[in-house]
Amino acid sequence: MVQVDGPADLVGRKPVGFDLMERRRPGARRKSRSARLRNRFVRLARAGLKFATPLRMALIVIVAAGLLAAVVFEHLLLQAGGVAIATLAIVAMLAQVNRRLDRAAIKVALGAGAAATAEPAIASRTIGGPKAIVSVIIPGKNEAAYARDCVRSLKRQTLRNFEAVLVDDGSTDATLDVLLDEIGDDRRFRIYRTQQSIGIGRARNEAIARSTSRYITFLDLDDFLAPNALVDRVELAEAHADMPWVAGSYCWHEHVDPDAKPETWQPGKSGRRGTISWMSHIDDNVVIVTTPLIRRDAFLAVGGFDAIPTAEDSTFWFKLLRWGFILVGSGTVAVAYRQKPTSHAVSTAVEMRDVVAGLLGDRSQPKAPPADQDGPFFYEDGVEQYRSSLGFTRRTASALGQAVAAGSPSTVIDRLVDDLRTVPFPFAGWEANVPERAMQGADRVLQARGERARTNVIAREIGRLVRPVIADAERNAGTWLATQDSAELPAGSNVRPVKRQVLLPVTPQSLKSVVGSGRPILLLPSAAYHTDELIELVEVLRGRGFAPVAMLNDARWATTASALARVDVAAVKALPAGDWLLGFEALFTFNDWGEYYAEYVRYVKGKGPVSFAKVEGVQDWLDDDTGRERFAYLASDVVLCQGDNDVHALEGRRDRLEVIGSDRLEAIWNAPLPADARPRVVGNVNFTYGVQTDHRELWVGSLREACQRTNVPLDLSLHPSETARYPGLASADPIRHLMVKDSILVSRFSTVLFEGMARGCSVIYYNPHDEKVPTFHHPDGAFDIANDPQELARHLEAAKGRSRAEAKDRAAAFFAGQVSMIPGSSVATRTVDAIERNLGGA
Repeated sequence: MVQVDGPADLVGRKPVGFDLMERRRPGARRKSRSARLRNRFVRLARAGLKFATPLRMALIVIVAAGLLAAVVFEHLLLQAGGVAIATLAIVAMLAQVNRRLDRAAIKVALGAGAAATAEPAIASRTIGGPKAIVSVIIPGKNEAAYARDCVRSLKRQTLRNFEAVLVDDGSTDATLDVLLDEIGDDRRFRIYRTQQSIGIGRARNEAIARSTSRYITFLDLDDFLAPNALVDRVELAEAHADMPWVAGSYCWHEHVDPDAKPETWQPGKSGRRGTISWMSHIDDNVVIVTTPLIRRDAFLAVGGFDAIPTAEDSTFWFKLLRWGFILVGSGTVAVAYRQKPTSHAVSTAVEMRDVVAGLLGDRSQPKAPPADQDGPFFYEDGVEQYRSSLGFTRRTASALGQAVAAGSPSTVIDRLVDDLRTVPFPFAGWEANVPERAMQGADRVLQARGERARTNVIAREIGRLVRPVIADAERNAGTWLATQDSAELPAGSNVRPVKRQVLLPVTPQSLKSVVGSGRPILLLPSAAYHTDELIELVEVLRGRGFAPVAMLNDARWATTASALARVDVAAVKALPAGDWLLGFEALFTFNDWGEYYAEYVRYVKGKGPVSFAKVEGVQDWLDDDTGRERFAYLASDVVLCQGDNDVHALEGRRDRLEVIGSDRLEAIWNAPLPADARPRVVGNVNFTYGVQTDHRELWVGSLREACQRTNVPLDLSLHPSETARYPGLASADPIRHLMVKDSILVSRFSTVLFEGMARGCSVIYYNPHDEKVPTFHHPDGAFDIANDPQELARHLEAAKGRSRAEAKDRAAAFFAGQVSMIPGSSVATRTVDAIERNLGGA
């Protein structure tokens, strides 16, 4: 069956396929024999010309030459050679013809729909020109398992001109790696990353501040879209572009299983849904965040998402609708909402219920409009007032229709029209649909009188009466948004662009190309979290005229290369120490064991470049328990300390000391505290890299005994290589995540103790194996020390009743001595100040 668009398609021509059904007319003239022969000859000639490609003609010549040689020559070897050449040429010609036949068969099969198992080709198009018309805002955290599906569903969109702005909200898994790999070179995608999680609402706001399109829509990183999801909603919104109070459009969503894939998902069917407005959804939530598509200016007008821990999307939609905006409905299912037991909606169901219940209760309360801005129409009064107005409008419209149909006096009709002018715009416009209500009233009169023939006349008269009323109201409602400046959401410094890292070979030419005229400095991180510290440091260095270059040692490249993609800095391949190092003014190493870059520090000693070593606490430098010599740190020219305690510990051992603080720990200290919850212990085992590993079983076993005695659940945090030792106890979550949900930290020596204090954990330094690290032997009341399971159990009992705020207050003085924090001065700025001071005197 051939579908036609309408009668216009049939004007002046037969429908396609008509001849296939038409019987031969009795008087139809048969073609002559000569005409049939002529047509057959033409077809054969055309087929011959198609066959006679240069390659095939060459093969035919080779076949003929080979056969001729086999006949002409009498020598057996020459005859065999001729036959062999002819045979090879024939095989080549048959293979070439076979490939052509295969291509033709594939084309026919696809055209006939035979390739049903292959993914169908998706026709793409643009709307409104080549510039992106819609920005897809995608926040996500630790969604490595689903991020690939999300990106693939966007690449399959029938709308070509979109942009996708992704925010990796501090993921600690491989989410960023998956995104970079799947996006590839598609310039429609941009990735930003937060150094630490800022919450989904703020992440969306940050992404929108960096978007450029007329429309915005939202997609979570664990969900995906149907191919027409964008084009359908954009077309619907564009159809209402001349109505400023229409904020945008929306579609339906469908719950899918965690293992669902965009390539195989078949969306269900849905009926068309009307407009969503303040009055249309009195007793329920409005939409999920991924289904609407809204105008950017409408989103900015109401101030974006609030920075709240849950239900930030519901809060936004309620705010948008209360300002008088509406959404028009599409009849399509276009969003696959993945149901997971760990999803945010599941984990915060009670809190989300409480927020939405508060919003629903707010509908019944009067509310003052925002200062100096009341939107297209702001609902100031309680909802019952508007219900009354809506009922009045509907009844007035119906009465008007009956009066017109009954031929009532003009005084009656004019009074009804004046009554409609007194009601708020939404009820004279989209809420009540006055013309439709008036015609329903008129139909009752016309039907009773048997005058249905007058329907069109009455409809025109009703339109003449109410059209000016609605036009005036619509004009007044649209004035506000039309006069608004396109305000921008505040763009904070927490979101950084992610660029695919290009690894350069180390040659004089490559270094010169990336350094240019700047002062070259080589940054040597040795762990993934060090790259977070580079983000702001690189910006400040460039602002001071430096040209930073990063290098990751071969031993750590596999685990840190993708992390370096977060930093907009040139990266070079790792090489053994050599004269290539002398092209840099300075070398900058980060705290670790030091074996990775020790040779670099030793090589440049006294040769010009100044070496800087940044440390997080002297326990990483003065290893009293192992006696290891950390050559890179001890041999560096300048030690960059995180606090005054480091300076006191190193006095008399080093001449050039600088206190710069710790940007990572300072950021955690200044962040809001996690919410208090039922006490739970995170045990930081940290027996790795061969340090006192013979004490591991004692430490873990006695910790478990103390937790069982005090009835406190335990999560063990171990190095990934050691998790198999403790099945059922070892947590898969990174320790920074565990300290957010677990309020008690039990640890041996580690900088994690500082991080626990900053997060408001009740910290217990557990030392049943007689560690000699001096840093944690004098807590000054900041934390507890336990040397056996009985003592640990007593401290656990005390910690169970302590809030995070109380624990942080206990640790404040100790933490200040360990981590220098200077208000108004960033760690990156203090670091570059120290670099400049020491390079000037070098």
